Amino acid sequence: MKTSLEKGSPGAPKRLLSLDAFRGLTIAAMILVNNAGDWGRVYAPLRHAAWHGWTLADLVFPFFVFILGSAIPLSLGHRLDAGEPRRRIVLSVCRRAVILLLLGLVLNLVPEFDFNTVRIPGVLQRIGLSYLAGAMVFMATRRPTLWGGAAVALMALHWAVLKLVAVPGFGAGVLEPLGNAAWYIDSTLFAGHTYKLAPAPGFDPEGLLGTLSSAATVLFGMLAGRWMRAERMPQERFRGLFAAANIMLGVGLILNVFLPINKNLWTPAFTVFTSGIALYAMLAFYRLVDIKGRALPGRPLQALGANALAIYALSSLTAKILVSVTITGADGAALPLKTIIFKALFVSWMGPYAASLAYAVMNLILWLGLALVLFRKNIFIRV
Repeated sequence: MKTSLEKGSPGAPKRLLSLDAFRGLTIAAMILVNNAGDWGRVYAPLRHAAWHGWTLADLVFPFFVFILGSAIPLSLGHRLDAGEPRRRIVLSVCRRAVILLLLGLVLNLVPEFDFNTVRIPGVLQRIGLSYLAGAMVFMATRRPTLWGGAAVALMALHWAVLKLVAVPGFGAGVLEPLGNAAWYIDSTLFAGHTYKLAPAPGFDPEGLLGTLSSAATVLFGMLAGRWMRAERMPQERFRGLFAAANIMLGVGLILNVFLPINKNLWTPAFTVFTSGIALYAMLAFYRLVDIKGRALPGRPLQALGANALAIYALSSLTAKILVSVTITGADGAALPLKTIIFKALFVSWMGPYAASLAYAVMNLILWLGLALVLFRKNIFIRV
């Protein structure tokens, strides 16, 4: 893996601060959702939906993927406009995607480092593949109508596989955890290497089939980023994206009737619906940060967003280490370091649900502190 620490670059495009703040909110939510002190005591909004439906926690991942797409016209578009050779840009896109795939695999290896059982799919793997698909579409054409067409085509293919392809022993159109087409693909290709806590053995919530619609989420983000990048008045930007948000939310609810909103499957309904909500959030930050120029809460979130992938990877690695490292107490019982910290700092004086949330908030504060230090020193860790 190769990363670089950049202290600003004179030729870089002007950052859309609201996009950094939105990305920072998403990373903050990721940390809260992924670091409960007690997984049996989690407030409902911070728990993922068991299968169909959605919660606030289910918005976090698609928001990040949407933001990833929004940045593509800003970053790659600037490089093309500056005359950088297309071949060099394509190679850098491929290199970044490979780094994300490998980094995700390394995180899955921790702490056992057992290649016989390591989970192959994962969050960073899906981000890498989705980014690669969106960036390649951008490099192939800069016509937004074709981006939208590609998104619709990807979702249509996903829908067709889920609804029309017969799964051996189950038939076509199964949408339960066991027997759906996504489960069949993952359990066949990644046998023994899928998420151990999935709703069905062999299924993976970041499996291959759902990546079709997550790539569509990137493309919808690209359309939003293209609209924000074009020369137009702030109110025109706002009205256009607000109208698009209303339409996508409505279409998502209509699609939900035919193929339910489901994060585990990342259904087309989930893609369109969450993209609509992402547009609302993007508009809120655009008005707060870019139009109104509010430093708070924009500045702390901008700090998180400026080093989003690095903070996510480091926080995930730290969480795994805290669970894997055990300490033997005076009674001879070995407890994970996380449990010891959780009980000592929170359980001793707080209710179970509040203590579980407080542990997650403590994690967020610590990582926000690191992000602010990097931000103030103008250090951005690029993958």
